[in-house]
Amino acid sequence: ALWVLDDLAPFEAKAKDAKFYEKPFAVLPPQDAYLVTNRSVDGIRFIGQSEFVGQNKYWRTANFNVWKSKPVTAPKTEVKKEKPKEKDKKGNKLVETVIDTVSMKRDTLSKDSTKKENILKVVIINAEGDTVRNFSKKILDGMNKVAWSLESNGIKLPERRRQSSDEEKDPPSGPDVLPGKYAVYFKYNEYVDSTMVDVKMDPRQKVSIRAIKAKDTAYRAFAQKLNNLNTGFQQLNEARESIRIVEALLTHQRDSIKKEVNLLSSKMQSKIDSIIISYFGKMDEKGYLSHKELTSNKVNNALSYYDNRFEEPGQNGKWAEQVATKEVEQIIKSINNFFTTHWVSYQERVKKLNTTIFKEREPLKIE
Repeated sequence: ALWVLDDLAPFEAKAKDAKFYEKPFAVLPPQDAYLVTNRSVDGIRFIGQSEFVGQNKYWRTANFNVWKSKPVTAPKTEVKKEKPKEKDKKGNKLVETVIDTVSMKRDTLSKDSTKKENILKVVIINAEGDTVRNFSKKILDGMNKVAWSLESNGIKLPERRRQSSDEEKDPPSGPDVLPGKYAVYFKYNEYVDSTMVDVKMDPRQKVSIRAIKAKDTAYRAFAQKLNNLNTGFQQLNEARESIRIVEALLTHQRDSIKKEVNLLSSKMQSKIDSIIISYFGKMDEKGYLSHKELTSNKVNNALSYYDNRFEEPGQNGKWAEQVATKEVEQIIKSINNFFTTHWVSYQERVKKLNTTIFKEREPLKIE
């Protein structure tokens, strides 16, 4: 058999330090990473026209070798069997009960804590000291390959339902980072290690750093508008939750108050739904659906012009962004108008309620 290896770092680490693999946790320096584009070459495009096509190496990633040793397990505790003692007066043997506290402690561990034990957290920082990307990955005992696809943190787009407030959730991926050197920090439980990675441009591409930075600046400006939109949708979903709480508090109110507040709640819910539908469209629609006119589709279309390119979008991309920006701004205005007018009056009416949480009950008669 013939093996061709292009990453000798795990072998070199052993040659430099014979006790390297005795470490509980360690990260090896990666090879240089390249911002490669998969744009088709100029000229012949049809494979059948005598063009050779081979399998490419897994490209466009920085690959890190992360070592995690097997944890040292504590020696098993022997649980003594029932130990016979002296007999009681009736001639029955007394038995000493031995409790295995180690097993009890292991069984009481929560499932959530065990799931997080094998999670590796990765933070990537640029030369200015800013965090450009952070993500997590599950690793196993031994040598792990952890890949970073050279992307930065992306935009969190609106969702129909209220988004989780879990801070440990990985942010979505965004456009490529700029060429340069990056510090990469790895944290696994109580262990921390770091290394550097050099991200370089595809040498086949004739593009200036100024053009790449201009694209990044344009994307960040567009992302900020979308970030405001996402914040607005989170506020709408929080308002929905508040309406549900108000409806629950009306259980023991007088019928006249119930009817009035329920009518107001229904109007608030309808206004929230109209804003959300303008972005996502209606749920559970049937038949042929064309979502070209939805704001969500126009936003995704504008973002697609930033994919797999090193320069600013062309005229078509700029036009798509202008169309999306105009509709996003209109939705943000609708959200602001809802909270400054309709929602304020709704809150004022609810605050005036003389809320009765518990239903009054008369004592039972004893005949």
